Amino acid sequence: MGSKRIRSRKKNGKQISMKSVLLLLKYVRKYTPGYLALELLLVIGNSAWDILVGMLYVKYLFDALEKGADYRRVLAVTFCMIGYRMVLTLYGKWMANVYRPKANLKLHERMQTKLYEKALQLDLASYDNTEFYNDFIWAIRESDTRAVKVLTDVCSLCSCVITLVGMGAVFAAIDWMAALVVLASSVLGFFVRTKANQIRYAKAKEMNPITRKLDYFTRVFYQNEYAKELRMGNMGALLQEDYEQTAEGKIACAKKYAPKLIGISLASELITSVLFNVGLLGYLMWRYLTDAGFTLGDFSVGISATWKLFMRVNQLIGFLAQFQEHSIYAEKFRTFVTQKPQILNGTEKAEAFESLELRHVSFTYPFPEKNPKQVLSDVSFTVRKGEKIAIVGYNGAGKTTLTKLLMRLYDVTDGAIFYNGTDIRNYDISSFRAHIGSVFQDYKIFAATIGENVMGGTYTDAQKEAVESALTAAGFSEKYQKLPQKADTELTREFDEKGINLSGGEGQKIAIARAFAKNSDILILDEPSSALDPIAEYELNKTIEAAAKDRTVIFISHRLSTTRMADRIYLFDGGKITEQGSHEELLAKKGFYADLYNSQFDKTQTA
Repeated sequence: MGSKRIRSRKKNGKQISMKSVLLLLKYVRKYTPGYLALELLLVIGNSAWDILVGMLYVKYLFDALEKGADYRRVLAVTFCMIGYRMVLTLYGKWMANVYRPKANLKLHERMQTKLYEKALQLDLASYDNTEFYNDFIWAIRESDTRAVKVLTDVCSLCSCVITLVGMGAVFAAIDWMAALVVLASSVLGFFVRTKANQIRYAKAKEMNPITRKLDYFTRVFYQNEYAKELRMGNMGALLQEDYEQTAEGKIACAKKYAPKLIGISLASELITSVLFNVGLLGYLMWRYLTDAGFTLGDFSVGISATWKLFMRVNQLIGFLAQFQEHSIYAEKFRTFVTQKPQILNGTEKAEAFESLELRHVSFTYPFPEKNPKQVLSDVSFTVRKGEKIAIVGYNGAGKTTLTKLLMRLYDVTDGAIFYNGTDIRNYDISSFRAHIGSVFQDYKIFAATIGENVMGGTYTDAQKEAVESALTAAGFSEKYQKLPQKADTELTREFDEKGINLSGGEGQKIAIARAFAKNSDILILDEPSSALDPIAEYELNKTIEAAAKDRTVIFISHRLSTTRMADRIYLFDGGKITEQGSHEELLAKKGFYADLYNSQFDKTQTA
C-alpha cells in the first residue's frame, strides 16, 4: 500500500510540474498578449524555410544539374526563395531588435510586481522557513527569465515538430531505414540528456544556498550600512575567511559533479560520432554507388536530412528533457504564487478601540519544525482604552513576539486575543491593523522622501501638516527645519546624491513619527528609545505622553526609565508574566522588577 502512495505522489508531481510550466505561459499571455502568436509565426516561417530550401530546393537543384532543366525556371524558383528569405529575415530582425526586448522588459516588470504583491500577502512566519525563503529568492531571480525560456522552448518545440513532419516525410520516401536509424539514435540520446539534466539540477540545488551566502558577503562589503562596522573591528577579516571557505565549498561542489557531467558528455558524443559520421553517411554513399534509382538529388537530400533530422529529433527530445528542468524551476514559482496565507482574513470590520484582552495565550514558532521553540506560555492580561501599558524584561523574554501577536503578524498557537470582545481572527486584517500604529525594534527607513517615510506610502502636499505634526511629536522638528526641501527630502543616498543619511536616533524618530501620523487608536512601541541618548529619551517620553494623551499605548522596553508613565507594568521572564502592577507597586514588592530597576538606576547615577 505504501508503494502505491509513493507512485501516486510521483504521478501527481509530474502533473503539478506541467501545471507549473503552463502557469508560466499563462502569465506570458496575460502580461504580453500577442508575444506567443508572433513567435509562433516566426517559427512556422523558419520551419517552412528548412523544408523548402533544406530539402526540396536542394533536391530540385541537384536533379536539375544531373538531368538538365530550363535555366529560366531554375532562376525563377531561386528568386522566389530569395524573396521569401528576405521577408523572413526582416521579420526576424524586427522581432529580435524591436518587439522582443520591449516584451521581455514588460514581462519582467509585471511578473516581479506580481511576486512583490504576493510577498506582501504572505505570513511573516513564511520568512522564518529557510527552505521557503530560499525558494522565494529563487522564484524572484528566475521567474521572468524562466518564463521567456519556456516560451522560447515551446516555440522551438513547435518548430521541431513541423520540421520533423515535413523532413521526415521526404526522407522516409527516399530511405525509410536511414530515417529509422536517426529516430533510434535520438531516443538513446533522450535518456542521456535526461540523466544530464538530473545531474545539473542536483548541482544547482546544492549550489543555491552556497551562492546565496556568497551574495550576502558581496552585499555586506558594498552596502553603506556595514561600512563603519567593517572598518572599526575585525569582522571584515572574519567575513573574508568565511567567504574563502564558502568559495572553496562552491569549487568542491563543482568538482563533485564534474566527473558525472564529463561522462554524460562523452556518451552523447559517441552516439553522434559513431552512428552518424561512420554509419549513416557510409550507407548513403553505398546506395548512391549501387542503386541507379537513387539520384544525386536523393543523395544530397539524404546527407542534409540525416544531420538535420538528427539535430531536430535531438532538439525535440532535448526540449522535452528541458521541460523537466523548466518544471522544477516553474514549480517553485507556482508554489510561491499559489501559497495560501495561514493567517486567514476575517469578515468583520473593526470599530473604534475599547479593549484588548489576551486569554491564556501561548505561542511556538513553527520553524524549524523538528525543533519548535515555545516563546510565550499562558499569557493573560487586558488593556483598556486610554491606558499606558509597559511590557518589560530581558532580551529573549518574548516581548517582541507578543507585539507581533497583538498586530496579528502571527496567530497564537493556543488561547486567543480579543479586540472589543471579539476574537481578532474574525476581523478583516486591514480593518483591524488600521487601528494600530507601530514602531518596530528593527525599524526600517526606506529610500524615499521624508513625507513618504512618515506617511508609510504615498505623500501629497495636502498631508504636509500631518507629517510635520508627527515629526514634531517625535522630536525631529529641529532637524527638519534645517532641510531645504523639508518633506520632499530624500532619505539615504542610494538613488539620490542630494539625499541625507540619518543617525540611528534620527532614523528612530522618523519611525516614531510614522506611528504618530497613522492617527490610530493603539500605539505599540517596541524599544522606541533604544537608539536615543538619555536626554533625547526623556524628551521623547514627554512627547509620547503629550501626543498619545488620549490613545492607548503599549510600549516594550528593557530600559525601565520609560516605565514610570505606565498605568500598569507586566514583567516577562521566560515567556511568562512573572510580575505585574504599577511602577510604585512593583518597587514596593521588592521583587525582580525592583532589583532590575535599582540596578539600572544605580548605573545611571554612576554614569
